[in-house]
Amino acid sequence: MFAKRHSFRGDENLSYSIPKMDIICSIVDFLIENNCLQVIEIGAGTGLWASLIQIVLERRSNINFIATDKFAVGKGLYGYKYTYTKVENMDALNAIKKYKNSNCLFLCWPPWQDMVEEGQYSAGKVLKIFEGDYLISIGENARGYSTGDDLFYDELEKNWDHLEDNDIDMFIKGGIFTIYDSVYFYKRKPKVKPKEDEMRDTFLRSKGRIIASMHNFQEEYTVRGSAHFIPVRRDFDKGLITGFRPRATGF
Repeated sequence: MFAKRHSFRGDENLSYSIPKMDIICSIVDFLIENNCLQVIEIGAGTGLWASLIQIVLERRSNINFIATDKFAVGKGLYGYKYTYTKVENMDALNAIKKYKNSNCLFLCWPPWQDMVEEGQYSAGKVLKIFEGDYLISIGENARGYSTGDDLFYDELEKNWDHLEDNDIDMFIKGGIFTIYDSVYFYKRKPKVKPKEDEMRDTFLRSKGRIIASMHNFQEEYTVRGSAHFIPVRRDFDKGLITGFRPRATGF
């Protein structure tokens, strides 16, 4: 199925991206597999994608999928006539703050750089304050193309791992205006420990080896008899550890 952007989005009050059942199911599978109990969508528009995902989720899971958009029905840039599901009227950053416990962020066609400069929300700023571990983004997902601002791609490169992607039917097939629409799945990169944390971890591992050696030495002392060893006490990390050393004669 192919559709021009203006006929699918504008004239029929639908969406920037064309939903298909296999794509919807792949999104739901990802949410369930990664235990994403709450999902926040920014820039939901008419809520078409949200409504379809919610329908499938209702049959398979109790995941809470929340749709938000700055523009109320009949107002704003596109003048939506209605929505397909409940879409909370709030700006992007306030939505992230309100639903800060969401562990997955969903974006469908986040505004590109020119649109952000004209006053649309910045997906980069949204991603920067989002605290969850998973991201689903629909669009072209390449710097300088039709979705996402520069800060968005900076954040992706710095803090997110690309897991997989699935192609969606294009708006226009062929020609210079072809748009290669896909759904992209991401997971937050593991946090790199500061150097002082690494040093502390190394110290604790060394401490554990020392304590284990002490215990082994104490067992040997018990077996071989006290005639061969003298008890030694050490103040280690603000605690006393008892060990044993050989006597000057004997052992």
